[in-house]
Amino acid sequence: MTALTAVRGMNDILPTQTPRWRDLETAAAGLLLARGYQEIRLPVVERTALFQHSIGEVTDIVEKEMY
Repeated sequence: MTALTAVRGMNDILPTQTPRWRDLETAAAGLLLARGYQEIRLPVVERTALFQHSIGEVTDIVEKEMY
């Protein structure tokens, strides 16, 4: 079985860290909502190979917009 590796530039939040992050997120969300901001949800990052397989390797999308 191959070892899992994190995507470069992204860090996992481990179980010992999640309570503090949850508290921070809750406080920040409350503050921002109180000032009229709304929540957005961003897309999940996927491996380039997924898109290369479905749309072909030689496209502008794969060459310019994949991480």
